[in-house]
Amino acid sequence: MHNLALDSYDIDLKAFIREDDKVLARLLVESDSLLTNRWGSSPTFGAEGSGGTLDATVRRGLYQTEAGLRLRYESGRRVAPFMAVTRTVYPRALSSGATAETTTRAGIKLLF
Repeated sequence: MHNLALDSYDIDLKAFIREDDKVLARLLVESDSLLTNRWGSSPTFGAEGSGGTLDATVRRGLYQTEAGLRLRYESGRRVAPFMAVTRTVYPRALSSGATAETTTRAGIKLLF
């Protein structure tokens, strides 16, 4: 399911059923807004959960959450360089594994 909800929030909800009848779900919520005529921001929030334990990294319940912010500068109608920072947390990870990570990205968004 992919929909535009109240006040221009983009909501993407997906469910997956594996061959062994394990159920996984993913939720992603995004909002796109202009700060000025050229500067824009896109905050995001995502969560993933499982109905059963799959392995050591994917256990039953909420196993991954992420929050991020993308800033872009629209220099023209078709080109927009951006920088994004995302923080991912694994609340049900085993103590021996990574429990959180921060990712930064930079790029150029081309619109056709």
